[in-house]
Amino acid sequence: MAQERGFVEFLTTGRARMREPMAGQPISNQNQLLRFIRCFTGPWTPWMPIGVFLIHHADGPILVDTGASSECMKPGYVPSYMFVSSILTQLEVEPKDDIVGQLKTRGISPRDLQGIVVTHLHTDHAGGLEDIVKLAPDVPVYMSADHWEAYGKHPTWADMQGCASKHWPKNFNLKLLKFEGSPVGPWTGSEAITADGQVVAVPTPGHVPGHISVIITEDAQPGQSPYTFLAAGDATYNVGLLEREEPDGINQDPKTAFESLKLIKEFSRQKDVVVLPSHDPDTPRFLRDRVHLWYHQPLEKEEQRVDMAVESREKSARPEPLRIFPSEPLPPKLITSVNKNRPNGYYGSFDADLLANTAAELIAVNSDAQKQLLVEVLNRLLIQAEADCIAEAVAGQKNPKAEATHSCWFCIRMTLPTDEWVVPRWHTDGRMFDCTCPDSTAPHSKYAFSILGPSTRAILTNPDAHKILHSPSPSGRRWDTNDPDLELATALESFPQAAIEPGQMIRFSWAQEDSPIHSEPDSTNMHRVFVSILFGSESELRDMCDRRGETYGAWY
Repeated sequence: MAQERGFVEFLTTGRARMREPMAGQPISNQNQLLRFIRCFTGPWTPWMPIGVFLIHHADGPILVDTGASSECMKPGYVPSYMFVSSILTQLEVEPKDDIVGQLKTRGISPRDLQGIVVTHLHTDHAGGLEDIVKLAPDVPVYMSADHWEAYGKHPTWADMQGCASKHWPKNFNLKLLKFEGSPVGPWTGSEAITADGQVVAVPTPGHVPGHISVIITEDAQPGQSPYTFLAAGDATYNVGLLEREEPDGINQDPKTAFESLKLIKEFSRQKDVVVLPSHDPDTPRFLRDRVHLWYHQPLEKEEQRVDMAVESREKSARPEPLRIFPSEPLPPKLITSVNKNRPNGYYGSFDADLLANTAAELIAVNSDAQKQLLVEVLNRLLIQAEADCIAEAVAGQKNPKAEATHSCWFCIRMTLPTDEWVVPRWHTDGRMFDCTCPDSTAPHSKYAFSILGPSTRAILTNPDAHKILHSPSPSGRRWDTNDPDLELATALESFPQAAIEPGQMIRFSWAQEDSPIHSEPDSTNMHRVFVSILFGSESELRDMCDRRGETYGAWY
């Protein structure tokens, strides 16, 4: 199977699956032995493609990896002592999947190849190398010198790490890459595979020593800038793991793998890049639709956004305790149901594009959401929240770039229908962290919206309602706002509630005397997806993490 032909094609040479902890684990789990043990504990991932990239370059076609060989399905393909691999991974490869046959259907002989770039020697990436070299012994095969030193010169060790060295070609035209060429993006060195620089290899070690990725620049079309692709190999198994900065669970150097993920993300911030992992089921769509990992925002646009946000603000204004933003209809059938109750969250630096992509990935996995539409909706709402918070920060005389939205607590709650909130749990939000700015002007607010199901209940600001909430109940006891309280609900039922629609964002202050009274909505017959974000400085959010036992910069 293949993506419709363009400058870059994605070919699948079978499919694979693995234990979920093998695909990715948080970098906070740095103990290599514990990471390895965890790989035996999880369920199987869905089936994933075993991907190969075919580049239709003017000087001749180039392969990035050769995929798996159907020979791997036969007994004895890997050493018998590697039986443990069948516990962690499963492959399904048929003869029709073999790379030589797929090239033939495109009218390409192995002898036509300008070269083969091998990201690493694992069986599912170098399995077809033997068949190609038999037919074209002179074709250049590029891999990193570090990888050949670690695996090529130590085949038994390589077999223990997932290779099948007895199926490597005995003699082939090996070209070792040392990355002594010009810097590319955040990488200090690179190696050009083609003379025109359209195909360039960069080091992304960690998954294995000397792992490489390939940057591919498409031919420019009239009136358009050329697209840039990054064939990631196994630097990450999918874009969701890349966005969460989770290295795979079974590698020799989690810290180095983590640093490689950060370099890929930094490159994606510097320019528009379509990141293409070899095993991501979404890779064909990313390639077809030219889906950039992040949309590069020039500094001038960022400054314009800040200027627009503060344009109408008075320097001495105090934020309203409750604000309901103008609504914009959600796309039809954006999402209709969720599969299970699932909370997710993140403490760390704020990046609207990153958060929108990761959140959409998490929601889509547990629902029927249209992921790309969801990315656009989340991105729009997060930018709106950021701009409003910057405006409030400027009103409070803070430095908006350095503090106001540097960091955040981002939360997603997916819930199945429940009768838990038939009776409202009316409450106000207390102090989230020890503030480093004046209480009277700080943007101590949370932004929230629902993209499925009912929105938050909120009572319009009313001193009498606050007086009831903060006074003893008629029975003489304090209200228990941790549980639905029928007596309190009855006392507050006559106060007007805000009308909030799905997709409409609200902002409510916390730790203030007039912080809005609000509650979870009645979701008796409704699935719900609720999203909230709270901004603060890095020190404020790190303190919040310490207090809650969470890790700054990580998802939970």
